[in-house]
Amino acid sequence: MKKIILILGILSVCAFGFADFSMTLDFVYENTAYTARIDGGSYNFVTNHYYASPYNIPSRIVGILNSDGTDTGNSLNVTGLTMGSLYVFSIAVDAAGVIYAGTDTAPSNLFRWASEADTAPTQQAIAEVPFFRVMDIKGTGASTVIATTGNADDAPTQILTTADGTTFAVTEAIPGTPTILGIKNGIAVNAAGTVIWGNQGYGTPPSKAAKVLTDWVQDTSTWLPNNTDLHSPVILGYWDERDILLGLSTNETDDAVVAMDGTTGALLDHVHTGKNIITSGYGAIDQKTTIAGGEARFIVRNFANNGYIAGKVTLSYPTPTPTPIVNQANSSWGLYE
Repeated sequence: MKKIILILGILSVCAFGFADFSMTLDFVYENTAYTARIDGGSYNFVTNHYYASPYNIPSRIVGILNSDGTDTGNSLNVTGLTMGSLYVFSIAVDAAGVIYAGTDTAPSNLFRWASEADTAPTQQAIAEVPFFRVMDIKGTGASTVIATTGNADDAPTQILTTADGTTFAVTEAIPGTPTILGIKNGIAVNAAGTVIWGNQGYGTPPSKAAKVLTDWVQDTSTWLPNNTDLHSPVILGYWDERDILLGLSTNETDDAVVAMDGTTGALLDHVHTGKNIITSGYGAIDQKTTIAGGEARFIVRNFANNGYIAGKVTLSYPTPTPTPIVNQANSSWGLYE
């Protein structure tokens, strides 16, 4: 006689999952004592200082602000630099604390401070760039990538690279409106310099272009549109490790910092600032991040009351850990005499 014996084993099934992405507003500071609206701004994570370039104030061409947004009363040294009537119009800081700024002169000048204490900043005429209206930067040294757009007329967006870390040249030009990427207010670039995001101003969602082989192609994904709670973000920044586009939504009674999927444009999260920045604004969102999170700093022109608004947002996206979610019985049949 044959006996059939059922042998039971226990199989533990595990699943990997990400905790939800989250944003937390740490603080927002409004300075209305600054005597003019700013044209450019940025944050230096090496010195933990904001920078603000107020319109038409020769004595404060690039003001240095504390990490809480309050004014130090100090400025970057601008000795020997040649500027137009708008002085510095955009500012960007790389991960090593090197500071860059651009002018409205023709040809446009790219300024470079090796550090905040640099008393002999350099300038380089970039003839191809008619106006450093907005600027973003990734990388350091010879890997530095700068993205900028020409002027208020949605001119070509251009990428500058360097072989020595100090001398830059335009190596990519992306046609402006109506062909691919017409922008004039916000800009963000990935670390490879192969993807650009931008915004034409309040009322329009971000646009995106990616380099495919040797050509730049417009991305037709649906980005955050205007709605009753959030307006399309204007000022932009990109979190490479997580493919997240950060933006500052303006021109509402309660402006917000938003996060979008960098591939699909879908809204991931947002936090309201409680401020009324008004219109498209000028400024920047800068981020210091790892795969698990970090922080984003923003500074923007305050159209409502002059001066500027600065703030900090904590970003959290923890790395996955295996979590047992179910124990399942697994049967095994065996035949014995």
